Amino acid sequence: MKLINGKTPKGIILIAALTALSLLLTACSADAFDGIPKEIQKTLTDYFIACKEEPERALEYRYWASESDKQLTYSNITHILNYEVKTAEKVNDSLYAFTILIQDTAMPEQMIKEDAYRQIYNYVANIEGQWYVLANEKDIPESIKGGFDSSKYTYDFALIEGNASN
Repeated sequence: MKLINGKTPKGIILIAALTALSLLLTACSADAFDGIPKEIQKTLTDYFIACKEEPERALEYRYWASESDKQLTYSNITHILNYEVKTAEKVNDSLYAFTILIQDTAMPEQMIKEDAYRQIYNYVANIEGQWYVLANEKDIPESIKGGFDSSKYTYDFALIEGNASN
């Protein structure tokens, strides 16, 4: 590395710091995915990347049990600002449950400024041979609910302070 006036260029230090932070945050998120097949991880991660970058495209990853819920979602698209997968659990071979912290445009601006997150539950399910993200328990088909304990995924609507890694 070439020193300028005997000093390390600030840009190189910044790039090194950002790279280290990125690797650390990836490792933190990866821990939540321990034991979860890559295909399920990819489905959920691609969904949330799309939620952040192009919310309309994210809807391609979703599954709804009712057409009216699907239409409601399409008419009220929420933009995800930040998220972090906190836990992942295999329910059965066709269903995985995730606890996620998010910041989104549905939250009051002051809460976003205060770095508050809300906890949500999402599911990744294999429906007719395709993996989909389900945002609601009611969207899980009865045929794949074996082993699902809904009491583990109840909302208390508490906001969580902190920082998400994505």
